[in-house]
Amino acid sequence: MSGITPTIAKAKKRRGPYKSTLQETSSPPKNLLLDCTDPIDCDSETDDVILCDPIEEEFLTALKNDAADDIDVNSFGDEDCTNCFAHVKDNVTCLNTACKSDLTSKDATLYFFEMPLIPQLISFFSKEGFLNKIQHRFKRSKVMKENIEDIYDGNQYLKHVVGDGPLANKYNLSLTWNTDGCPIFKSSKFSIWPLYFIINELPYHERVRRENMLFAGIWFGNSKPVVWSYLKPCFETLKQLEEDGINVNIPGHNSFKCNVYLIAGTADLPAKAIMLNSVQYNGLHGCHKCLQGGESFHTGAGGVTHVYPFAANDPKGPERTHNQTISDAKKASISNTVNGVKGPNWFSFLRAYDQIKGCGIDYMHGVCLGVMKLLTTLWFASEHSGKPFSIRKNIPDINLKLGLIKPTHEIHRIPRDISHIKFWKASEYRTFLLYFGVPVLLCILPQRYFDHFSLLSYSTFILLKDSISPGELVQAETMLTDFVRQFAQLYGSRYMGINVHNLLHLTDSVRDLGPLWTHSCFHFEDKNGFLLKLIHGTQSIPNQIISAIATVQSLPLISQKYLIKGSPEEDYIMKLNRNFLNIFMLMKFATISGFVESVIPDV
Repeated sequence: MSGITPTIAKAKKRRGPYKSTLQETSSPPKNLLLDCTDPIDCDSETDDVILCDPIEEEFLTALKNDAADDIDVNSFGDEDCTNCFAHVKDNVTCLNTACKSDLTSKDATLYFFEMPLIPQLISFFSKEGFLNKIQHRFKRSKVMKENIEDIYDGNQYLKHVVGDGPLANKYNLSLTWNTDGCPIFKSSKFSIWPLYFIINELPYHERVRRENMLFAGIWFGNSKPVVWSYLKPCFETLKQLEEDGINVNIPGHNSFKCNVYLIAGTADLPAKAIMLNSVQYNGLHGCHKCLQGGESFHTGAGGVTHVYPFAANDPKGPERTHNQTISDAKKASISNTVNGVKGPNWFSFLRAYDQIKGCGIDYMHGVCLGVMKLLTTLWFASEHSGKPFSIRKNIPDINLKLGLIKPTHEIHRIPRDISHIKFWKASEYRTFLLYFGVPVLLCILPQRYFDHFSLLSYSTFILLKDSISPGELVQAETMLTDFVRQFAQLYGSRYMGINVHNLLHLTDSVRDLGPLWTHSCFHFEDKNGFLLKLIHGTQSIPNQIISAIATVQSLPLISQKYLIKGSPEEDYIMKLNRNFLNIFMLMKFATISGFVESVIPDV
């Protein structure tokens, strides 16, 4: 493991004017001048126009240096052979005698970068108001004491609080993990797999902000991550944080020790299987919550899909447990897959983390892009037009109803008609499920199918509420069980896939981790989209991303140190931070981006 020394990348001179991206945000304060990058040596007829002086030269210098120095970057390059995933280090030929691949050829090795968590945490504690914000769990006002209103009310959090547990300490923190693959280019198989952690003790609107997320690392390559290598440095840090903690010194405050515990995680099903070292969702025993194996369903023309028939005697059991999964992993490590477990995973070695109950069901992928998308396909696709549930002939009437809807400001997308349904985003499926679907389909969808859909709509609405009573949990669970029980009767056993089956476990996910929005992938997907927008070329992609992440985390602290609170300069920079792409381009052309030195081959 070697550290990378960040370096300054000087921007190239441009002939002709540069149109500042700052105009998209707001006008700069009057004393914020636009000047040339190098006015002394500039020989162009029209100087470059970028932000230079005098927002305070001290602030810009700090933004350059602190963003690079406060966040350490460790690289793991040329570590794994892409053919057999063996550890290869600096060898020119794979040491695996059964492989012996030429490691000098293009794409012969895989790369991942670690951004150590401890320096990020220490930097977060230095931010003004951070220590006060993590006391939110103690200061919040609940609607009802017994209701579930955040992750703090879930069983996985509470078990670390009761009996003077570690999370009863006002200085200790807990984390939720997430990862997912993001393809970079349409013409390439290369993808990035960022690993995020959010700090649960922050208020929800604060914990999901970019600058408050912990960015643990990024996998880059033309294959899925080799998690046994990728997660090892992260696991070692998490183990240290869990057992030893870190000493925090804040000016004006007594020093204290902070222990950090991983208690939750969420991801889509393919990523979850990779992280937990289990079979994929379409394999035998592919459910992460129970030991039901499912069965193969022949769809005709040689096609096969994996389904989970409704088990009337024990719909959601037998349930998996953390200890049983560890036992299965030990057996699988010396034989074959056991109950869908391929072997141990790094997170299972953390004392605070329950790999079954702590891994939530993501309703974005499972409910919105899973069950809701399946239902709309069954209702509107031409191949189902002869089925009793098809309402394809009613599409004009449905489009008319959708067009008459005037959404409230909470809904950011106006409803698109059914002809665009293949382009619908997860948020559009969510909106249709929770708000538009029932009134639009009333008197159009046959009654028994309408009543069935209403079960899903209302139960999901309950599990997304800000405050959920124990009685509402029972009500939602009953409705979801009825929905799954009737599904095969209405639509056929062919469509009883893992997403439909997981509805049986959805309420337990709320009992363990809080309302569905606390462990949803919606805010993580937003960050993935943000990362992709930071890529402005085909070279040193992880370096571009890491540099930007370091900057976005450092900006609030640097502003706090160098700008006068309430000044026009601070207000302007904070507005820029809301759309970080503007300030990232500003830094890039102001020659203070602090790009990390290239350590991987060009893509």
